[in-house]
Amino acid sequence: MDKKNIPLYIALAVPVLMIGLVAVLVYLPRFGPLPKYNFIYSSGGTYPYGYYTVSGNTLQKNENRIKQDIKDNIVVTEPRLFLHDVATNQSREISLGEGQKLKLDSTDESPDGFKITMGNYDDGIFGIFGGSGRDYGSRYIANNGGGGVKLNLKSVSGAYYDSYSFQFLGWIIP
Repeated sequence: MDKKNIPLYIALAVPVLMIGLVAVLVYLPRFGPLPKYNFIYSSGGTYPYGYYTVSGNTLQKNENRIKQDIKDNIVVTEPRLFLHDVATNQSREISLGEGQKLKLDSTDESPDGFKITMGNYDDGIFGIFGGSGRDYGSRYIANNGGGGVKLNLKSVSGAYYDSYSFQFLGWIIP
């Protein structure tokens, strides 16, 4: 190793180390404990919040909310229900009847310590380096140890605003 080339070796090593560090930070949360509890959520609809509720560990349709919207001459389009499988990070649409057969825990935190969080805004360092931009519409599942995995949620119409209509309803209890 020629001592004259040490600055060159350092200059070449820095980008490689930075790429390695970014890869570790991106994939590290996936090596931690994985969530065990699937969940259901609603998405889409005119006003998605409040159409479905969980009472007594059972999914229910809020008829009073729908009647009030009709009384106020609001065109009612109901949100759709989805079951999210945390093992595959995939969602599938379910009917109200299927959802009502499930035992649900509507607390924010799953029995194994995971929460669903919303994306945020990251300016990076001094608003210049490493900012990821706006990610408000995305949802993540994370435990108290930090880190998180982005959820692959179904979109009703494919429109960007659908991600804002996400309403968590409950963790599925076996």
